[in-house]
Amino acid sequence: MNKKILLFSLLVFMIIPLNEGALADHGSGSSGGGCSGDCAPPTLGEDNSGQDFVEKGFAINSKSFDVASFKQDIANQIVKTGEPIEVTLKIYENSGTQYLSHVGLLMGLEEKTISGVKVHSHEVQIIWKQTLDGNTSIEVIDPNQLITDVSVDNELTRDAFGNKEGLNQLVFTFTPTAPYDTSVILVEMWDYERNAWTNSFYNGLTIEGEKLDINDSVQVSLESEVPQWFKTNADFWSQDLIDDQTFSNGIKFLINEKIMNIPNLKEFEPQPKLHFIEAEKGAQHYIDRYYNDEFYRDWFDENYPEYTIEEAVGYTNELIIPDWVKTNAAMWTNDQITDKEFVAGVQYLIEQGIITL
Repeated sequence: MNKKILLFSLLVFMIIPLNEGALADHGSGSSGGGCSGDCAPPTLGEDNSGQDFVEKGFAINSKSFDVASFKQDIANQIVKTGEPIEVTLKIYENSGTQYLSHVGLLMGLEEKTISGVKVHSHEVQIIWKQTLDGNTSIEVIDPNQLITDVSVDNELTRDAFGNKEGLNQLVFTFTPTAPYDTSVILVEMWDYERNAWTNSFYNGLTIEGEKLDINDSVQVSLESEVPQWFKTNADFWSQDLIDDQTFSNGIKFLINEKIMNIPNLKEFEPQPKLHFIEAEKGAQHYIDRYYNDEFYRDWFDENYPEYTIEEAVGYTNELIIPDWVKTNAAMWTNDQITDKEFVAGVQYLIEQGIITL
């Protein structure tokens, strides 16, 4: 009887350490069973233990969102073909920013059956990759030529705790050339340990408009003819050292002198808010009269104190210059983006009524 008890005790003594060691080796990441070492995947919000590392981890143009789940609906934005789109991702990778290996921005989602197996298909994929020595590259999968002017910029920013160099901030910029399905946007990420994470964003983006000819969508002649003062102005404007009006005057000069050519430009058409405004006279008629005719100005201010003259003719104080346009201006002055990309931003400002000709 004593021998049996001794034998049982020896077996328990041998088994318990082995089990403890095995459990200590496993993490809680998404790389599957048998994970050892670093098992935490990159994240746009919470890590896999539920701790927040990123605030406002996903943004489309000027709207940003906290990311706290695998799938979520976000506020819809409508963008027209020919208008640049900017998707910003703030990604926390626990091993360090240099260990983020792969980030894919996938737009459109459907299931196709290939050889009897259902697989996911995406109309547009933009994939950013990073090697351990810091070299980056992008791959664009776009068989139907639905986007153009694709770029991905990477910079380091702070994490939710204020640590320097805690996050990779990737800015995906592209211009749609035709409407296509963007009701589902997927972000897939993994690190060098192949710890993977995917977030799905629903109904956040709608693309409208006509299909554009990629070769003719923006044609410009911005080469040696561009006055140096305008590039200086663009640089100063990007740093808020000169106002919008000064920059706008430079744009008007380039267009009037045929230095900047934007085919099929559709100028912003303000919608009058007050009954006496005659649309056929144009908004500028009333604005000029207000600022040049003292009696007219006094009459307007007395009768419509709740309006500015700009609001009365249909302009709004809510028109805000997106950050990506000023970033484009700075990059253009440093030859980091093409003339075509810069002019696309100018076209957006004119068609939105932010700059008036």
